[in-house]
Amino acid sequence: MVELATTIWADGPTSDPYGPDKAQIRAWGTWLEGIINAFTANGGLIFSSKASLDASLAYAANTMAWVIGDATVANNGVYGKVGASGVGSWTRRSDLPFSFIIASDVGAGTANAIQATTSIPVSASSLIWMNIFEANTATPVTVSFNGGSALTIKTNSGNDVAAGGLSAGMIVMGIVSGSTFRLVSDQASAAIVAAAEAAADRAEAAAAYVTGIDTVTVAEAGTFPNDVRFLQLLGRDTYGDGGAFKAVEITEDGSPLGPGQFKTNVNLKRWENAEDVITPAMFAEFREMLTFTKAQMRIPAGNYEFDGFITVRDNAVIRAEKGATFIPTFEPTGTDRANPLIDFGNGADINYLKLQLDAGINTIRKGFRFGDYSQIGYVECISADINLNRTESGSTDLISGAVLIDGDHVRIGQIYLSRFDRGWTVIDSTDVIIGKIRNLETLMGGYVHGTRDLHILAGYTTGATLAEATALSRPRGAMTPGLNSLLLAGCSDSSFSNWQSFDILEHGVRVGAMAAGTSVPNHRLSFINHRHYRPYGCGFKMDDADAFNIKRVLIQGLYLEDVGHDNWFGNPGYQNWSTNDGTNYVNTPGTDNDGNKSALAIRNSQHVTFSDFSNKTNAYANSGQIGLWIERSNYVQGSNIDTEKSRTDGVVIQSGGGTSPERIELRGVATRENVDSGLLLNAAASNDTWRGVQVLDIDSQNNGGYGVEVTARLDGGTPYATLASRIEGFVRGNTAGQVSINANVAADADFVNAIKERGTFTPTAAFAVVGTSTWAYSAQSGRYWVEGDRCFVEISIAMTPTIGTGSGNLRIAGLPYAGNGGVNNICIIETDADFSSWNSRVELVPTVQNGQTFVEIRGLAAAVGTSPIGATNMTSGAEHVLKMAGWYRI
Repeated sequence: MVELATTIWADGPTSDPYGPDKAQIRAWGTWLEGIINAFTANGGLIFSSKASLDASLAYAANTMAWVIGDATVANNGVYGKVGASGVGSWTRRSDLPFSFIIASDVGAGTANAIQATTSIPVSASSLIWMNIFEANTATPVTVSFNGGSALTIKTNSGNDVAAGGLSAGMIVMGIVSGSTFRLVSDQASAAIVAAAEAAADRAEAAAAYVTGIDTVTVAEAGTFPNDVRFLQLLGRDTYGDGGAFKAVEITEDGSPLGPGQFKTNVNLKRWENAEDVITPAMFAEFREMLTFTKAQMRIPAGNYEFDGFITVRDNAVIRAEKGATFIPTFEPTGTDRANPLIDFGNGADINYLKLQLDAGINTIRKGFRFGDYSQIGYVECISADINLNRTESGSTDLISGAVLIDGDHVRIGQIYLSRFDRGWTVIDSTDVIIGKIRNLETLMGGYVHGTRDLHILAGYTTGATLAEATALSRPRGAMTPGLNSLLLAGCSDSSFSNWQSFDILEHGVRVGAMAAGTSVPNHRLSFINHRHYRPYGCGFKMDDADAFNIKRVLIQGLYLEDVGHDNWFGNPGYQNWSTNDGTNYVNTPGTDNDGNKSALAIRNSQHVTFSDFSNKTNAYANSGQIGLWIERSNYVQGSNIDTEKSRTDGVVIQSGGGTSPERIELRGVATRENVDSGLLLNAAASNDTWRGVQVLDIDSQNNGGYGVEVTARLDGGTPYATLASRIEGFVRGNTAGQVSINANVAADADFVNAIKERGTFTPTAAFAVVGTSTWAYSAQSGRYWVEGDRCFVEISIAMTPTIGTGSGNLRIAGLPYAGNGGVNNICIIETDADFSSWNSRVELVPTVQNGQTFVEIRGLAAAVGTSPIGATNMTSGAEHVLKMAGWYRI
């Protein structure tokens, strides 16, 4: 058969275009000429386009003509003349009588919706030859010729072609049959070829695969041909023991056997576990499996003992059932204690881990360690004894913990810890998120240093019992640094939310000094929703020993209860030990640690914002040595503060150490029933300057000291300057007095006293020299209210003197505050006749002298000096009435 022109002159690859064969060209030309000659010899006509055909009507009816080469493919075909010569038209009668048509798929469509073109119209009468541009990826596949309807490609048996059944470069042949394009073959499919090749590979591999080997011991005793590459074991130690696995031959290099390996052929062939998922039963011991980890590990529930440290390869994937428990049977000593029991390295992906320390295994410094990119679902570590995981009593080496995180981008869902000296540690890490930590009966809680971007969403910590703490073979010193539920020693850009602690042996939370060797400061920290119950030290403490490197701290929602645990100096008990005989602490109070038991202590800190702070009592009489203590700090803003029943003062702002308190602002302060003053501004520790210290909307009631107490600085002068400082609020019912402000401070324009107070007092009468005088009263009424440095009074007194030997000026005593400077404006409202006509005076003026708490009545007249009412100006046995009101400076 002669090749067509599209085949002879095919393009071919760009890099290697086809060169047409001259013999094919001659054969094609001769064939074409023969057709034309035969056709024209019988009166046939050939036109190059339908337009030229339609313009040629000078032919008799039923004359036949072909149109070949029209640009519109559908116009090509066999036509017949209708009508006489010179009139009528041409009508298409049939397709051109080619034996087959070549179609071209150049990728205009998609792999599963082919668009092909032909040089002549396709028809059901022609066989169509078509290339495939790209392999199909789905089924069914359609083809559209020359923009026509999509035809579903079917195999010869009428089935859709399989996915991958049409491969790139494939040539298919078929015919148009209705709405389908049916292939000549049943299916010319690359998938079928691939399947056949795969079957051949399997057949070849089968020859290299020996099955039915009962155990590793049986395999080790065997000899296998060189072409055997795989062994299938039916058990590890015994047939059917769950340790079945496939082994692959690896290079025998003479090295010691590694995890998951064994030898055969008298040590000439080396084999290794080739399973995608491995289990402990496939290995001689649990530890061997963990050190292999070339596959995902599946660990069923059960106890897995190990007698040495384990280092797991990076990127280990472990899927353990609940109850799968790792139990060490050894206890490291000396420098070996610095090693973690199981080091999971970097990239661990683990759903469940549980570590159990049995009785007697109680000096494990590090349990699990996790490095970079670790993803852990749940971690549990429990100890039968209080595990002492520091090196020695009072050790500053704090890099220890049942869980140690030492890497970046770590995610842990939940951590559960019980009875560990140090529960968990995060060191030198970045981007760590822990969902929840539950840390029970701990001494040192959690520790962080050298870490940025750490976020713990919830925490719950309880302290060890006193019996356990005091009976330790290596007891801790009094107030040993670190006995906190959370200690930060170099942490920034981090948050700790929904945190609770109970009976912690020192502080609930401690933000402390930067650890040695780290450059990460305690900056930009957030504490949200914290509750700390019965800590032996402070509830929440910020103090870095005057390094002043705690900055930008946010505390929102802080509830403290029974701070100090009723464990005060003078009472034998925990943290009141005085001497250490090397093993135990003598139960005798020695050092006063009460100053380290404030409810909320903010020291050496800057830019601290806190709100919704509450300090309460429940089981004990007092909570905290001080309720809120702000010392040596600047830019502290607090709001909604409620503190009560502290052992000394409720709220203290204090200078010291050369630090000038600046921009300390407290708003909404309720301080009640504290042993000493409700609010103390204590400048007496230094000669520092105070700027912009504001305590606004204070409510200070029923305290044992003053409602508000303000001292001078160390040299007796006022400390206030530059930015005015102010106290504004309400006081009442305070035992020592309502307000005590140093006189130098009170006279300072940079200190504004806006305290308000209301109350009553009982006015009494007396002479300067009492003698044998006595007084009877038919009315005694005194009311007062204070606004800042002014005391407003209303006095009504009806008095009958028995003068006797009494002499000197008349005094109406009982004022709530002493006068300051003798400045006052009190007016007489009503008197009796004796007072009004006394000594020819035309006006009576009550006065409160500087430093006095009584009123003297003086008379004024023109050109006459003032003269007070005295005993000689009153009638013994007669009732005298005085009513007066006004203010005096205090």
